[in-house]
Amino acid sequence: MEAFLLFLIIFLGLAMIIEFPLAYSLGIAASVTFVTHGFALNNLAGSAFSSLDNFDLLAMPFFVFAGYIMQYSRLADGLFKFINSFVGRFRASCGAVGIATCALFGTLTGSMVATVAAIGQIMFPEMKKKGYPGAYAGAIVANSGMLGQLIPPSSVGIIYAMATSLSISDVWLSTVGPAIIIVICYSIYNYIVRRKVEEKCQEKFEFVPYVKNIGVCTKNAIWSLLMPIIIFGGIYGGIFTPTEAGAVAAVYGAAYYFIKKKRDPNSVDGTFGQICTSAVGVVGSIMLIMAFATAAGRAMSFAGVSGAIKTFFEANLTAPWQFMLATVILFTICGMLVDGNVAILLFIPLLTPMLEFYGINPIYYAAVVLLTLEFGNVTPPFCVSLFMAAKLTNESFVSIFKETIPFLIINYVVLIIVIAFPPISTFLVG
Repeated sequence: MEAFLLFLIIFLGLAMIIEFPLAYSLGIAASVTFVTHGFALNNLAGSAFSSLDNFDLLAMPFFVFAGYIMQYSRLADGLFKFINSFVGRFRASCGAVGIATCALFGTLTGSMVATVAAIGQIMFPEMKKKGYPGAYAGAIVANSGMLGQLIPPSSVGIIYAMATSLSISDVWLSTVGPAIIIVICYSIYNYIVRRKVEEKCQEKFEFVPYVKNIGVCTKNAIWSLLMPIIIFGGIYGGIFTPTEAGAVAAVYGAAYYFIKKKRDPNSVDGTFGQICTSAVGVVGSIMLIMAFATAAGRAMSFAGVSGAIKTFFEANLTAPWQFMLATVILFTICGMLVDGNVAILLFIPLLTPMLEFYGINPIYYAAVVLLTLEFGNVTPPFCVSLFMAAKLTNESFVSIFKETIPFLIINYVVLIIVIAFPPISTFLVG
């Protein structure tokens, strides 16, 4: 355990106190652990390289690139109008439309930050017109933004699958059921809060114009709606693998971007070069984190940390619920403090070998871990989505966090339900 404590002290000191980049903090901490414990340094380089030498990992850069393409192609406005055409007439619908749009946009980008930025710019002015307080509007979008990591495709799901040798598609499906429950619960809460404040549409309902409007909005959003259909239909229909699906999504997104730009240069944001630069920056940072985190895991393995943790858990946490409680506490703290990819790569290889002892389904466990990490991401102190929402709404971080508290309560109630009823996370997995 000395090696583990040394690694944590160096890593947290560099990353949180000196504010060194996460990847380099991991690399330095892993290197120091190797040197001080006399482990062969060639194992450090070998483990870092082998972690990236995986064909399935190609899915991540493809989906990240496709996500940026869709973000720069201004798809969020079409998705908003599409969802609004169905439910916009109902009382307290504006918040529900924002929640559903975040969920749908998440299937295109797989990114919490991209979802909050894109949907926030559209929804905040609309919510302001409906009389939504800025802090409450910011809390809705900031919390709904995490749905982008729970509804596939998501990079964190790919990293988890790589760390556990599980199927990427199975890990993705494990969080779909919980994500749908969260969307429903958020919408119900918004209705309770806004039903007596937000007026429903005053225009007389006429069926034919209503259907025509849905048809027009669907036509305008069809190209963005086709992308998740192609991805999921291809993967779960057995047509192609998740990696191949990523390639298809990237080609589809690039074709859509260039066609749209050709028709109207002002209909897209940025150049293709800027899109590639943004995608490469994100992928590069994730790859570095993955390489150095794997090297750190190898150091832990050499030092016997895995066996020590396994012995401690099996001796002191005898019931499955105790193990799950420890998991929730650990990954909530990790989600609050460090990048989710780091937490997965550091701790999942240490914990998953114990699942058989406790009789826990690995797919069910994946759902619990990913949910907990995302809930930690919207909990202070380092909740990027809340800071971004504060910036977009010109509200204080504290005021938005106060409005976020009910959403956090909903999150953990859903987590308890998912833990108590495992089929919620496994019913879609064949």
